Amino acid sequence: MMKRREFLKQAAIAGVTLGVGRKMFGAGSPAAPASGESVIVLVNLYGGNDGINTVIPLDQYDRYRTLRPVLSYKQEDVLSLAGVSEVGLNPGLTAIRDLYNQGRVAIINGVGVPQEASGLFDHAAGQYEFQSCDIVRSATSAPPSGWLGRYLDSAPAGLVSSGIDMGGGRLVVTGTTFTPVTITTIDQFQLNLSFDSDARMIAYRGIADIPSTASDAAERNRQLRQEALPQSDIIIERTENYQPLAQYPEDSWFGYQLQQCASLINADLGIRVLTVGSSGYDTHSGQDSAVDNGSLGYHDSLLQDVSDSIGAFYADLAAHGVSNRVLILTISEFGRRAYENNDHGTDHGFSSVAFAIGDPVKGGVYGDYPSLSRDDLVLDGNTDVTTDFRSLYATVATRYLDADPVPLVGGSFPQLDFL
Repeated sequence: MMKRREFLKQAAIAGVTLGVGRKMFGAGSPAAPASGESVIVLVNLYGGNDGINTVIPLDQYDRYRTLRPVLSYKQEDVLSLAGVSEVGLNPGLTAIRDLYNQGRVAIINGVGVPQEASGLFDHAAGQYEFQSCDIVRSATSAPPSGWLGRYLDSAPAGLVSSGIDMGGGRLVVTGTTFTPVTITTIDQFQLNLSFDSDARMIAYRGIADIPSTASDAAERNRQLRQEALPQSDIIIERTENYQPLAQYPEDSWFGYQLQQCASLINADLGIRVLTVGSSGYDTHSGQDSAVDNGSLGYHDSLLQDVSDSIGAFYADLAAHGVSNRVLILTISEFGRRAYENNDHGTDHGFSSVAFAIGDPVKGGVYGDYPSLSRDDLVLDGNTDVTTDFRSLYATVATRYLDADPVPLVGGSFPQLDFL
């Protein structure tokens, strides 16, 4: 009887010819060498993270308290950073604070889109812009592609897809010719069929080999399934003996996603980009819920989950000896307004903050913290953008990926020194 694994290995060895003129998952032959290449793990904070309460402006503290009489933190509760007096961190970010004090975190202030962007304050538009770098939805961008996907268009193929979306944004890893793989969990990335005879296996293979005439979409789905099946076997086989060497937060889906990323990176499959996401940052109300009883508030708890998970992820990578080739980058579609609202929350804003984390990083604080002065607020009460998000990406493209940033981010932008 032919087992599923035997079938998929044979399919991988035989290879699949795709006839749609697109590079699908970018996977090479299973005989291809391991990569040992640089990896980006993109962390997407969905909903618009409140940058002001993530990185607290201690040198504008009085104004901060005026703008946020309920949501502001007492100075003694703000996490201090080694050698920094201008800003501190949210009380939930202890693990990121510890990594910062080890020189492995860059804080990038005032990150956002320019004012001429077409989708200000809109979640879907903001995500589109941050992932694609197309701030005006230009006609030339259809079908849309992402800045990292365009990098993967010409990146060397690995044993499996060089770009995998695990919930952090499929568009950002979609190229003009490169199509990423989306995986919810590694265990689920497989064919859930039970073959009890060679005849059934042969029948399935025969059906899978027949081009679909129902529609272009049906044919494309068939081809994608053919390409994905051998990859799933390689991934499952190469990660099944992985053991985490750090304690990830219990009952944390985000932490579990990062643990899976660690297993994929440790397997050295030629993956260059992984995306993960954390949601819940659209904090219009109850942003401080639970503070009165002495525990962390709602927003603080979100950040604690991200921070503790990233701390465990970094420790796991370091213990496996691969942290030197992994860069963690956080994004969010926009920040929150400078003023708190009447529901103990914050409304859609403009600029926010980003973190770059890992061994490749030159730790420190980069970019000007936006002014909270009344005269300097823009767009009806928002902190201004002081770091165009494309400068962040251009820095990563040039200094980490060794790639020309212009075709990736859509132009030339000033670079930062965090790499």
